[in-house]
Amino acid sequence: DKNAIIVTGAVIDEAVGNDLIVTVIATGLGSLSTKAQPTSISPSKVNDTLERNPLPLSDAARHLIENPPSIEKVADKNREKKKDQDEFLDIPSFVRTQLD
Repeated sequence: DKNAIIVTGAVIDEAVGNDLIVTVIATGLGSLSTKAQPTSISPSKVNDTLERNPLPLSDAARHLIENPPSIEKVADKNREKKKDQDEFLDIPSFVRTQLD
């Protein structure tokens, strides 16, 4: 349909291992004569397809792949964030309200 709106997305879920889960949601198609059947695709077929036609990456995603953050950097960021949150909670709510 030339008026179709197609929305795509991708999620990496380590819990599914080498499996690929595809969900298709279609609306406004009228009545269907056959019921959709689940289809299984081998991981090697998916890998071959992705190697031939890789999905486009945003600059941010490409940067993360080329320069993955170290666990130490992530841990430091989380510590700083927690410290800021803890300091915020040290001020009683009625005082925070008065400061706003």
